Amino acid sequence: HTYVQAHESSASRCTSEGGDSYVTGQHVDCCSGLTEILGPCSEGGSRSCFICKPVAACTQANQDNYITGNFIPCCAGLTEQTVPCDGGQRYCHMCMGGGGPTPTPLSPTRRRAPLPPAVSTQTGLSICTKKATLGSSSIWRQDGPHTSNCASRRRTGTRSDGAYSCADQQGNVDSTSIFMDLGSVSNKVGCFIWRSSPTCNFPMKSIARIEFDAEWTGCDNLWMAPLWTFSDPWVAPQGTSGEIDFIEECTVPKVTSNLGCYSVNDAGCQDGDPWGGTSGTSSGPKHLSMTLDTSGNLAVQVCNLDRSGCRQVAKYDGYLGKSYPTSGGRNNAFHFVSDIFNDPPGDASGGWDGCQASRNTNTQCKYAITNLKLTSTSGRPVFSSGSCAALNA
Repeated sequence: HTYVQAHESSASRCTSEGGDSYVTGQHVDCCSGLTEILGPCSEGGSRSCFICKPVAACTQANQDNYITGNFIPCCAGLTEQTVPCDGGQRYCHMCMGGGGPTPTPLSPTRRRAPLPPAVSTQTGLSICTKKATLGSSSIWRQDGPHTSNCASRRRTGTRSDGAYSCADQQGNVDSTSIFMDLGSVSNKVGCFIWRSSPTCNFPMKSIARIEFDAEWTGCDNLWMAPLWTFSDPWVAPQGTSGEIDFIEECTVPKVTSNLGCYSVNDAGCQDGDPWGGTSGTSSGPKHLSMTLDTSGNLAVQVCNLDRSGCRQVAKYDGYLGKSYPTSGGRNNAFHFVSDIFNDPPGDASGGWDGCQASRNTNTQCKYAITNLKLTSTSGRPVFSSGSCAALNA
């Protein structure tokens, strides 16, 4: 790949204009006068990267005032409006112009305040009483950098429809949650991929525990992975890439926790227990936890929602010392992903073929991940502020 690399400035290490701020595997801030914008990677193809570009003096027509993550006022002749974006999944502040009545500009206070998610109908899942639009307070974003292992991705891009946040009966929204409902989507063929915000990236070496609640139904014969984590760059094989698939239907229709043990000759790596069954339903809500001890040993445990009936379903002795992102002096940043791949492979076929996946045009799959929490090894909060602070245990 050809990248504009991060370089050393007189003040600090930073990423220069046109460079990918994650090219090193860890986030490197843009140099002065530049800001991150999600766009095509420099090597071409369908991948997207966070590219450092000059800070615009104003926001152009039909652009989001917050596209850089910070507010940039509209250019002359344009007015700021709050409109649905991302296929109606959330609301954005857009600079609009042209005919029609001129809307009243938003006040600075309103402009910078997070937009409250719109809470709506019941979901049919006990841990996700109601669904809500994925608002600005959610940790989840439509996929950026990711595998291109999907034909639909090349034709229409990553799908973002069908995903919501979860809310309780009173309308309180869990900003760590994601609720995916293919029953609400007319065209069910494609790659539905969401990832956590880059500001919520975390160093696995500093994590003692990751836990969450999960529930799914109607997901038989579908390659789904409601929650997994990995680090860029992903370096093969899977068993040493650092990837942790907390819940994955693979091989279809078995639901397991997948650490990639099939790809390494290591007796200390054990996974493949079909704890989630083969019927496409979780048979009620589950509580999952992943722990890392002081020796870097990883274990995944599944319990009932009330923490009873717990059992270990996967383990990897020496995980930190054997995984690329956390060995050799590296401490690369990890992020979360939630996805459903419901179309044959594109640029690669390993995952699709290996999981014995098939296109399911009539699926009514719905799943929810809620109460996602991280505990640090130091006991201090992993995140200090912003929407990511909701991830602190």
